[in-house]
Amino acid sequence: MALKARLDGGVLTLERFDGGLGGGTLAASGEVDAAVPASGADTQLDLRLDRIAIGPFLKMAGVEHSIEGLVDFDGRFAARGASELELISTLNGAGSASGNLRFQPGGYEQGASLVAGLLGAAVPGAQGFTDPVNALFSAFGQAPVALSLTYTADRGVIRSNDILVQGQGAQLTGQGVMVDLPRWTTSLDLAVTLDDDPSPYITIALGGPLDSPNASFGGDILKRGLNIDTSGGGASSPKDLIEGIVGGVLGGGQQQPSQQSGEPPATEQDDSGAAQEEEKKDPGKELLRGLFKGVLQPK
Repeated sequence: MALKARLDGGVLTLERFDGGLGGGTLAASGEVDAAVPASGADTQLDLRLDRIAIGPFLKMAGVEHSIEGLVDFDGRFAARGASELELISTLNGAGSASGNLRFQPGGYEQGASLVAGLLGAAVPGAQGFTDPVNALFSAFGQAPVALSLTYTADRGVIRSNDILVQGQGAQLTGQGVMVDLPRWTTSLDLAVTLDDDPSPYITIALGGPLDSPNASFGGDILKRGLNIDTSGGGASSPKDLIEGIVGGVLGGGQQQPSQQSGEPPATEQDDSGAAQEEEKKDPGKELLRGLFKGVLQPK
């Protein structure tokens, strides 16, 4: 570790700081002007992180996941305040990030192949949905994928308009609020496209608490439908079977008993809640929701 700093009249100048962090390196320089304590500290910081392991940082943020990889990050920031909340709420700046990510076995890799195999074998007529699942697995689950983005920070809200995760024959793009630091929320619109087709293969809208965002799905993958024929089948309904496969293979937690057909909901819902419940009944969307949960919340 190397540190060079000086203090003069309530102004701390960090001329150089070099150290290690998350298996990589950290370099920083900047200034903290606290000459007038009543108005808070005026802080400016230039920061660069090289080859930082992303997994521990996601866990620090409370995000359970199956994602590993090394990321480079740089940023130039300014903030002013006398407390942590004031500094976060006045944070402005810009920067970029890039690196290579990999989904660990037990998350997307294992989950996608198991769902495709189990669903296709267990449910007559559902094989048509395993091809899209295998396509996503082949694109993002078999080899490291490349991440790149730029971002801006405005009063603690960090946004990006050019998120790119390049897979094998497909890419995920995104834009929106990566993190609202004062509120600890996110709001992102993501889309997967295939190299030979510019139309969105799958869209994902994320919103809500950063450590447990809600996800809704769309795109061409759902237009394929999930036509399930259970004539002469066992006791499981299509909904129960989908939920069992998704929850058991990918959910990472205990599967809750499913509500029997015809039973009233346990709690009253407004129109918005009813619409969300109706969406959950779509087996294709339920499968995608399970896949997404398998990446972020592995068993």
